[in-house]
Formats: sequence, C-alpha cells, structure tokens
Amino acid sequence: LGLSWGPTNIEFRWTNRGPVVIEVNPRLDGAPNPQLVQLAYGIDLVTEHIKLVIGEEWDLRTRHSQTAAARILVPDRDGILDWIHGDSRAAAVPGVAEVKLYVEPKMPIVRKGDYRDWIGYIIAVSPHGTAMQAILQRAADSINWSITQFRGEQEQSAVTHVPAPPTNSDPRPHTAVIDFIEGTRIVTDDELQANSIMRYHVTKFYREQIINSGYYERLKYIVEPSFEEFKSPGNLDTSGEQDNTVVPGFQHKYAQTGLLLVTDRCASYCRYCLRKRMIGKDSDEVAADFVGIAQYIYDHSEITNVLLSGGDPFVLSTAKLNKILDHLLPISRLDSIRFGTKTLAYQPKRFEDPALRALFQRIHEAGKAAVIVTHFDHIGEISADAERNVRSLRAQGVQFLNQTVLLAKVNDDPEILAATFAKCHQVGIRPYYLFQARPVRGASHFQVSLRRGIEIARGINQRLSGIQKTFKYAMSHYTGKIEILDLGADGRVYMRYHQNKTPEKIGKIFSRPHLEGACWLDDLPEG
Repeated sequence: LGLSWGPTNIEFRWTNRGPVVIEVNPRLDGAPNPQLVQLAYGIDLVTEHIKLVIGEEWDLRTRHSQTAAARILVPDRDGILDWIHGDSRAAAVPGVAEVKLYVEPKMPIVRKGDYRDWIGYIIAVSPHGTAMQAILQRAADSINWSITQFRGEQEQSAVTHVPAPPTNSDPRPHTAVIDFIEGTRIVTDDELQANSIMRYHVTKFYREQIINSGYYERLKYIVEPSFEEFKSPGNLDTSGEQDNTVVPGFQHKYAQTGLLLVTDRCASYCRYCLRKRMIGKDSDEVAADFVGIAQYIYDHSEITNVLLSGGDPFVLSTAKLNKILDHLLPISRLDSIRFGTKTLAYQPKRFEDPALRALFQRIHEAGKAAVIVTHFDHIGEISADAERNVRSLRAQGVQFLNQTVLLAKVNDDPEILAATFAKCHQVGIRPYYLFQARPVRGASHFQVSLRRGIEIARGINQRLSGIQKTFKYAMSHYTGKIEILDLGADGRVYMRYHQNKTPEKIGKIFSRPHLEGACWLDDLPEG
C-alpha cells in the first residue's frame, strides 16, 4: 500500500479477486492478534515496536513456525448475563494457550454488531494446522453461559451447546449442558433448583494450584459439580440461621458473638457450601442497614466481637469493607473483628492490596484485634502465595485461625489432615475447628459417619505434637456448637456443648446411643 509510518494494522478479506482492504490503522492491532504472531512465529510485536520507537535495533526474524488461531466468543441475544463458566476447563485443553473472558455475571449484554460484542476469546497453537479447529472446538465446548433477556422481551435463557431454548409455542423446560466430574449431563433449571445445585465458579489461581499440588483427584470435589449432588438430601439452613437473624443480615445466636453477612458472593464456590440457599444469588439475607445493626450491638452489651462472613468478605472492595468498619469500630466494647474467608486459598493476591493492610492497621488503632479465620481444607490448598501473605500480615499483628470441614473423598484421612494442621502451625495459623460436614441439600454426600470422624480425629492427634493439637472436632447444630468427643465402649457417642444459646449448657457433656452410619446429631436417638 506504500505506507511508511511504521507498525500498521491492516484488516482485509481474501476474495476470488484477491485481498480486499477493509480498514487501515497506524498502530498495532489489539488482542488477540499480537499473541497469535508471537505463538506462531516467536516474534513479540509489542516489544519490537517499543525498540523501534526508542531507537533500538528491532528484530522481526522468525524464531519458529507453528499455526495459531483464535475463536471469538459472542452472545446470541441481548439481556443480563446470569452466569458464565468453563474457562478453567477450556484452558486445560492441550494446545490452548490462553482463555480470556471480558464479562462477569449480572452484566448487561447489548450487541452492537461489531468487536464490542466480544465476551471473550480462546487462543490455541499447534504444529499442525489440521488439529487447530479440533482444539478450538473442544475448548469452546467447555465454556457455557446463560443470558436472561431484558424485561419485556421473551423470557428465556441461552446457554452455549444446548438444545434450542423454549419459546412461547415451545413448552420444553430451559436446559443446559453441564460438565460434571462423572461426565456431561443435560439438566433443566428446575432440576438445578430442586437439588440446590450451585453454578460452577472457580478462580484460575485455584484451578492451577490444585492441579499442580498433586492432589487434584481429591481437591476437584471441592469446586467441581458431581452427579452425587442430585442424590444428597437435606435442608438449606442446618444451624437455624434464619431463626437467629435479629436484623436483616445480622445473626445473634451466641451471646458474645454477632455474625454479619456482608455479601452473597465468593471468589469460588464450594460444592459443600452451608449457605447455598443464598450464595451466588441476589439474596435479601445480606446486610444493608448497618446503622440498625450497630444500634442492635450498642443495645446488647453482651456482644464483644463481630464476625464478617457471607459469602466471603474479601470479594468486596477494601473501600466497602472500610465503610462497614465505620459502623463497628466506634463501639468500644467490641474487642475483635473477625473475617471468615477462603480467599487465601482461592485468590491469595487479594491480600497484597496496600489499602487492605491499612484497614487492618485501622482495626488495631481502634484497640481491637483483627482476626482472619482461614478455610484450608487440605494441605494442597496452602499455596506459596498464601503462606507469604499470612506471614506478612502476621508481622503486622493480624491473628490467624483456621477451620476445616471434614469431607468425604477430599480429606477423610488422618494423614492428610495432620499434615494440613501441621502446615498451618508452621505458617502461623492456629487450627480452630474440624467441622463435621452438614446435611445440606445437594451437599450431604460430603458427610462421613460420626464413627469414622471420631477415628480420624483421634488419628490426627496421634500424629501431632502437643502444641499442634489446637483443633476441636465439632458440628454446628441448630441447638449449638457441639464438640464430638468419643464413641464409648458402652456404644454411646459422647459430646459437649462448646457454644449454646443457653449459657448453662455450655461445657456440659452429654451422650446419645450410637447408630451405624449416623452423621449428625439428629441421626442419633435420644435416651
């Protein structure tokens, strides 16, 4: 074209008459084209462009020759994006170099008929061009999404790789194709709701961590959906949270502690979640009236600490967390602010935010302890990034506790849990609770029997030194937090109330006859 201004992006279409130029721009093209050139030929166009501009010698010689291609992801309708997942699975397909999503759930989708319609892309590379389409197709098949059309338009959802959606003249239920651990399955919206099956959502960091940990075959059950979820009876409020809600979003079950639900979102979604009734949804159980909550705390002099939970508080911006603290820190009676989180496992770099460090310092300057209750279920979840951030925050005075859930197929092994607790102690996190998994609908298959749980707890203690034996094996029951002590020779399960709404019951040992296969207090007969 006789152009001489330097790097240029030329878009053209190949026709029977030859190349037809569509657009010329005096700049490099944006993603994904520079990545494709680098993958195909080993040339970093961005770096070479910078060299040209600053007067250094540039080099456009080919380093290798492969085939690289991209698949652009575009929606087929306007509306609100309900969910999108599968990017981690797509990235794991051999030959895939990059998967990028531009959208998040709850975002409006309004198509413009141009590049602004892109919701993501997949890049693949192969020595053989013939394999490229198969790689891209397999990766694209891993990514699913659902879009609910704007109010006033036809109510329907669209998910990639599913049968045609219903119309006013088509009474078929909405369906989606979901990749479960055991295989792919077409499910209806009604099936997902009836079985309380949460959507799949996991961070890229955690996906890579569990794959590289050597424990993927166990840890995948934490975040990947399973057919077992369709066969897991139970209920959605196993510890009476709604009965103990005194202000929307604020629970007061135990005298000294207030539980504040600050969000219904998490960095990733645990398949055994105890609050799956609200997580990933726009729940009315999330706190909104912080003035009213602070007034309740002022009016109840027995409350000495507040636990921020959800959801995971650290998915909120630090500015939002500071606004919440604006209502709590002036209450002089509060001696500690706790944060319950699994973000240290799912996205530990969140804790490198300087503003977050300042937030913890603000808590200390208010004369209160800042406590992070981590949620490491397995030693394979404790990454180098998590360890580094814990050590750094401890040096700043933040205290760390850990709670673990005893999960079938994941950590129901005393060797694994002893190693997990020993690692926590080494890093500076005190193991706090080993929780019996709850009989939550869609998640009760994670429960192990009480007999097996007692054996595991005993096996853990046999493997730990005295200083490391800081955990309590407990169930968080409707009646209170119950420490599970032993299965006696008399065939009775011995327990003790660690917490109870009635102070006189705290510390009281009681027992019930044991039944084989029992997993919860309600499974044991009274008497």
